[in-house]
Amino acid sequence: MSGKLPVTAVLLAAGSSRRMGSENKLLLPLGGKPMVVWVAEALERSCANELVVVLGHEAERVQEALRGYKFRFTYNAGYLEGMTSSIQAGIRAAAEGSLGWLICLGDMPWLEAGDYDRMLEAVSGGEEILVPVYEGRRGNPVFFSRHFRELLLAHSEPEGCRGVVLSHGGCVREVPFEHNRIFRDVDVPGDLRF
Repeated sequence: MSGKLPVTAVLLAAGSSRRMGSENKLLLPLGGKPMVVWVAEALERSCANELVVVLGHEAERVQEALRGYKFRFTYNAGYLEGMTSSIQAGIRAAAEGSLGWLICLGDMPWLEAGDYDRMLEAVSGGEEILVPVYEGRRGNPVFFSRHFRELLLAHSEPEGCRGVVLSHGGCVREVPFEHNRIFRDVDVPGDLRF
């Protein structure tokens, strides 16, 4: 697709990846480069016109790995409180004119630019939450329109905004996918394989 869309991709890169042991999983090598770089490259090729990375754990190392990409960085001092705090930090850092926020996880290196674009091209500008679906199962990334800003910033569940999705079913639109990349993340060392 040519041209950018007025949407902010928020890349969550603040977590401490406790299940990986002492390693920061975002910096583990995958195919010759840190895992988070695969995500960054796909997002940079996508049609999102703004890219915001939320830093936290080992912020300087993660930012160094992403040097040279067109991201703006914001630091979430409360990253140990859970994913929701990082989503909120990304929303606060986004441009005011954005139609909404595509919440992207730093541990999903198999998603491609076209996958992000499929989500972004479904944005209507109305009050909506877009969720990718494969074989009846929902995955990531999830898009929230700007209408949900105050609700998201007030959300108190620490581990993400699933509660917002569930409580606003009438606003949810499912975006169909033909593959399982929307589920594939890295939680333990055995997940790090192509």
